Amino acid sequence: MLRHVPTLLILLAVAGCASAGSSGSSRPEGEAIVVQNTQNIIQTGGANNIAIGSGMTSIIQAATTHINLTADKVFGALSTTYESLSIPVTTMVTKDRMLGNLEFKARARLGSLPMRRLVDCGMQLGEPNADSYQIILSVSSEVKDNGDGSSTLATVVQATGRPVQFSGADVRCTTLGELEKRIATIVQAKALGER
Repeated sequence: MLRHVPTLLILLAVAGCASAGSSGSSRPEGEAIVVQNTQNIIQTGGANNIAIGSGMTSIIQAATTHINLTADKVFGALSTTYESLSIPVTTMVTKDRMLGNLEFKARARLGSLPMRRLVDCGMQLGEPNADSYQIILSVSSEVKDNGDGSSTLATVVQATGRPVQFSGADVRCTTLGELEKRIATIVQAKALGER
C-alpha cells in the first residue's frame, strides 16, 4: 500500500491500543509512530514494517500510556504540558488530537531537565555529547479515544546532535524515554486537575 502524505504532516499510525484497565508507559509491539516531512509512506504489512520515502528510514516506536480519562480531557492538558517542559508547540491538529514541534533546538537542558537524561548522543572524552552538543529535537504526541471513556497517549521523540565547539557531522541521538514519561505524567496530573 502506498500513501501520499503532505509535507510536514504528523502521521501517527498507532495499531492496537493498550488494553483497558492497564496503566503506565510502554512500547508495545505493533505500535509505530511516524513523524516526517517526506512525501511517501509505504506500509508493507503491519505497523512494524513501515518505510519512509526513498531513503527507507527506520521505524520510530511510540511511547504509549493508557489514561483513564477522556481523550478530550487529555488533549486539553497536552499543550500546557509541552509549555511546562519548554517545548514550543508549532504544529497542532485539533480534530485528530495531535500536536508537537517537528524541529526545535536545545543545548545542555530542556527547561529544567539536563539533556543527558533525555537523549543519548554518544560520548567524547568521557562526557555525554548531549551535554555539549546543540540538540535538534522533534517531539510529537497524539491522543486516541479508546471508546470506553479512557484514552491512549502516544509520544515520539527524535533527536540529532551537532557539535558547537568544533566542526563535525550531525549525529543521531536516541531517546532515553524520560521525556516521554514526563509528558505522560504531567498530562495525567493536569487532566485530573481539570475534572
